[in-house]
Amino acid sequence: LGVPNRITIAVGSETALVDRVKASTLASVTKEVPDITRIVVDPSNDEAAANIAQACAPTLFGEDVLVVIGGIDALDDDGADSLKEVFADLPENVWLLLTHPGGNKRKPLIDAAVKAGAEKIECKEIKRGKETIALLTKEVTRRKRTMTPSALNLLVDPFGQDFPALITASVHFCSDTPCYTAKVS
Repeated sequence: LGVPNRITIAVGSETALVDRVKASTLASVTKEVPDITRIVVDPSNDEAAANIAQACAPTLFGEDVLVVIGGIDALDDDGADSLKEVFADLPENVWLLLTHPGGNKRKPLIDAAVKAGAEKIECKEIKRGKETIALLTKEVTRRKRTMTPSALNLLVDPFGQDFPALITASVHFCSDTPCYTAKVS
């Protein structure tokens, strides 16, 4: 997993990929700082600006926090300004995990996050065919396994474009199969 970036932003509307970014970021931050406190800020809340400022404020004992804000495009102007202030002076005890569905609404926040050193992870919609097979190939490879495109297509047939189901199926397949190449002729 490696040392996590202090700011991670998943950009795009492919839910399965956004969920993976959230899970892997949480895992890597928790591995680095096991007793971290996770704070979720609702960007559509009228108090989002105050909640962001409070969650990211330095604490007396330097308690480590992971602040999760899903859908930063929903922040109002005050919330966006509050988040930009955090980007400008990120306390050493704070990690940020942000999501944005893509598009132009609040796009300057994405740019500001990247300028502040964020790791931006694209989570664009995956198209049928080659992109689906590429996603599954990546999943199988992450588990130190290989599958031919024919075998992957057979895996896709029952699930279609249900990516959470496809990813789960590939994980189960890899964990249930001895370490050899799966081939379909």
